[in-house]
Amino acid sequence: MNTYYFSGPPLCRPKILPDEWVETYLFRVARENGIHRPRLSDTERIRPTLPVTASSKPDGYPIWSDTTLPRWSVVTRVNKIRYCPECMTQSRHIRSRWRLTVFDVCTIHHIRLKDDLAEPVMTRGYRQENRYFVTEITDEQLWAGAVCPMPRERRHVERLWSGFERSIVENDIPGAFEQLTCSLFLEALLDAVLTSVREFEAARPGVTRSTELAELVERYQYPLRTNLDGVRNFLDQITVGSHRDKVLARLRRMLIDEAHRPTCFSKLPIADLRRRLLIGFEKSIRPADEILRPDHDQPVGYVSLESAASLIGCPSRLVKHLIDNDICQGVRIARHGLK
Repeated sequence: MNTYYFSGPPLCRPKILPDEWVETYLFRVARENGIHRPRLSDTERIRPTLPVTASSKPDGYPIWSDTTLPRWSVVTRVNKIRYCPECMTQSRHIRSRWRLTVFDVCTIHHIRLKDDLAEPVMTRGYRQENRYFVTEITDEQLWAGAVCPMPRERRHVERLWSGFERSIVENDIPGAFEQLTCSLFLEALLDAVLTSVREFEAARPGVTRSTELAELVERYQYPLRTNLDGVRNFLDQITVGSHRDKVLARLRRMLIDEAHRPTCFSKLPIADLRRRLLIGFEKSIRPADEILRPDHDQPVGYVSLESAASLIGCPSRLVKHLIDNDICQGVRIARHGLK
């Protein structure tokens, strides 16, 4: 019989391994107590009985702190299980850091994460061909199809993620979480910039997101350091107008989201960072009075519609709609065509 009903804590309670994902640890505990193919119901009976797993939730999100991570940054246990073949060869357990959606390359061994592992009732499609159980996969199967990133992508992921992963391996969890917060924040801002670039360039099928970001960072020479000063420096180096627009909009969205569901980003001064970017943007704006005829009275403080949209952090068509419908009080419009 495959299912065993625990009346209390399981008799065999192995030690959780470094950065071990709670979900596969629960499966490992179930196996150690005689359940060859654990079910989800088995792990849920064990979860509240062990101090190391009692605070976890069945959503499968990784836990490094009592602070919540943004939902877009992590995957639940129904998603594929990714892993580094070399890490798995050294120790057959799933690391929590592999559950981060934007963590694609192991910065210790410089290998792209694979996704052909499965566990019962945890990943969709685990019955498909070429899916292996953690306890049954061989070293040859672990390495089959493994690839390394190209040098440009490798440099990019090292800048963003090597500090976090190094701290995790050294068991410096507070330091790792601080690095993780800044890494995810920079990932979100870079994703906003990438959105702007994609609007003007044709899509390239088969190109990974991390490769696109690596090319973007190298093309515009964006500095990446995973601390608060590094975030400020990154914002100071944004000079392309369309990039700045997208980042301002993303920061505004973060402020709204954090007010409804606080995450690790609440530890960062998002409002001050957005203000910093706005101040730098205002200095680069050419006022509309510079293009008016010199024999006319030159109004002070006029900006273009696009500049106003950037300052507010919303599409220019929305600003025009607000002005046309007299929703924004005290707005005056300068005529077009005056040179």
